[in-house]
Amino acid sequence: MEEMRRLHNKDQNLLQSLHNVGTSPETYRLLLERCTAENSLENGRTVHAHIIKKQFESDAAIGTSLVNMYIKCRSLDDACASFIALNLKKVVLWNAILAALTQDGRLEEAIHFFWEIERRELSPNEVTYLNTFKACALLRSIGQGFQVHRHIIVCGLELTDFTANTMIDMYAKSGSLQDAYVVFRTMNVHTLASWNVMISGFSQHRYFGEVLRFFRQMLSEGFQPDDYTLVVILRACIDTEALQFGQSLHDFLIRSSTLTGVYVTNALMAMYAKCKCIEDANTVFRLASERDLVTWNTMIGGHLENGQNTKSLELFQCMRTQGVKPDRATFIGVLKACIALDSLDMGKMVHACFIEDEDSQCILLMSTLVDMYTKCGSTEDARRIFNKMRTRNAILWNIMLAGYSHSVEEAVKLFEQMEGDSLKPDEVTFLNLLKGCQTEEHLEFCQLIHNCCIEYGHETDLYIGSCLVDVYCTCGRLIEAWRVFEVMPERNVVSWNAIVTGCAERGDGEDVLELYEQMQVEGLHAEDITYVSVFNACAETTNFKQGRIIHSLILFSGREQNLFVDNALVDMYGKCGVLCEAFKVFRNMPVKDIVSWNALISCYAQHGYGTQTLGLAQDMIREGISFNEVTLLGILTACSYAGFIEEAQTYFNTMYRSHGVIPTSEHYACMVDVYGRAGLLDEAAQFIKQLPIEPTSVIWMALLAASRTCGSTILALHAAAQVSLTDPQNSAAFLMLSSLRRCKQWDAAITCE
Repeated sequence: MEEMRRLHNKDQNLLQSLHNVGTSPETYRLLLERCTAENSLENGRTVHAHIIKKQFESDAAIGTSLVNMYIKCRSLDDACASFIALNLKKVVLWNAILAALTQDGRLEEAIHFFWEIERRELSPNEVTYLNTFKACALLRSIGQGFQVHRHIIVCGLELTDFTANTMIDMYAKSGSLQDAYVVFRTMNVHTLASWNVMISGFSQHRYFGEVLRFFRQMLSEGFQPDDYTLVVILRACIDTEALQFGQSLHDFLIRSSTLTGVYVTNALMAMYAKCKCIEDANTVFRLASERDLVTWNTMIGGHLENGQNTKSLELFQCMRTQGVKPDRATFIGVLKACIALDSLDMGKMVHACFIEDEDSQCILLMSTLVDMYTKCGSTEDARRIFNKMRTRNAILWNIMLAGYSHSVEEAVKLFEQMEGDSLKPDEVTFLNLLKGCQTEEHLEFCQLIHNCCIEYGHETDLYIGSCLVDVYCTCGRLIEAWRVFEVMPERNVVSWNAIVTGCAERGDGEDVLELYEQMQVEGLHAEDITYVSVFNACAETTNFKQGRIIHSLILFSGREQNLFVDNALVDMYGKCGVLCEAFKVFRNMPVKDIVSWNALISCYAQHGYGTQTLGLAQDMIREGISFNEVTLLGILTACSYAGFIEEAQTYFNTMYRSHGVIPTSEHYACMVDVYGRAGLLDEAAQFIKQLPIEPTSVIWMALLAASRTCGSTILALHAAAQVSLTDPQNSAAFLMLSSLRRCKQWDAAITCE
């Protein structure tokens, strides 16, 4: 007894105990027990060395203590090696190692250990099978599980409830529900646990019909569901397909007055929130007799998912008022609500709630906080928090880079700092950097980022390549865009849309149509933005036939009408002179905006249909749609072509008073054209003299054209001189004058001048 007391004396160093006590097998067993209790692997190995030296390894008691010590100290390799060396035939010890391997995630080794038991002609017990089936279930190895099951049958062993339930769980998790059902059916007696395992298995694989059938059968056999049953089923009902089933289960609980715990309440709220029935979730929450932190987090997250961000913040305030301490999940949820509401003040208030808390070390929470500050417009606060963080991963760096998308220079500096921290940029990093390169002044940065993409092997990445094409097109560098586009090994609709849109903006209509045809050859379905570019190209090249073919294909495919595509169609048909088709598209549009009306008005105006144009203007007024600058320009153009002087004067004089439109130089030039086409040159000249602005070259060109048409050489010379003063690069004026040189009044006019 005295020796045992000294061995367990914690004030004495364990190694000293080796020298102060005897060296009997019992002494070493007691020393190993102390190492196990103190979780001292290093001392345990020292004791093991002494055991080997004293040749006590073959002692069964010492061997058992040694293996247990290594298992408890989480040194499974040593435990297995010692166990194999000892050649012990204690199935309890085998089970201990089997359980430890399974718990440690070394599943294949655990299954191998089971077959080692069989090879050594030991008799596995129920614990052995439970641990082995658990390893097979975690490994999702139906083949291994079936072999163990077959071993039980061959040995003629009778399945206990625990073993059968574990086997059912293994088959269910491995996806073999039919085998799970076979085991379930062969059980002599069903328990609530076996029903739960079957229901859980079918729920995991979303066989809601079978779940419902098993649940009803379970009730018919007199079993009452417990909280686990209900939670498993409700967690499976997270989409609209299973909503009706979840509602039926809720009704059953109300009708049967079944007492349920907070877990079931939380699962009910989560189901309703996920299925977009947030009011039902509120009802459950309001009537809940017990609420825990998960309850509050479920409701905050549920309102967030359903777009009710203000309600999420109200719940946050309420839970704090009731003394419930938020956790990381709570703060992450409410910070996301602040982002959605673009509420910096509320975000700062939430931040103040945990700024001194240990949660500040959670990188996920801090990443959300940084994201909130960047998206709510306070990059300085985001950077301050970012700089203080001891641990920063690629996600956090990318959030900061996204926050600097408004300042490419700062983003590039941050990127260089990221490289200095030996963090490898990923696809999101480069997408965030390119996001800010949307003007030609940022072309240099775009090229720098492009070079980095090449360096890190991301140039041919689908999304980065598409983004580079889009940025180069936006910056007006179509040649560079083409180079990137051509080296991409894979292209999607985004990359095709980018290059098509780029060509369209450059006015390369023929290229746009060729690209569209190539897209069709490669089997890619164009998006709305592609069709807009294609129809604009048809309008530019007056390729009515191609436009009509593409329009027919859209109609044939049953594609839903889109406002932007329809507007482009009206414009295309109008510019190609097919006004009947333009009007047909306009008439069939389910929704029309000001662009739709302007497109049709411009079409009729440009082709001289003054009466129809003014009729459309009246229709707009009746529809309650206000005119804008483009509308009035079209109306004045129509009046000019049709010779409607009084109507033009009326619309012009009421532009600001009736429609709030301030006349521009184009409107003034249009009025000059109205007078000039009617031969009223004096009125046109007088109109220019009374302008509230300095006449532009556009206005003088209108007077020059009218003077040329009416043969007024003196006025034409004056207008041409004014054009050369206001726009020296404009050669059109001199081309017009050259046609007057052969007129009889030319020499007289020059002499008078």
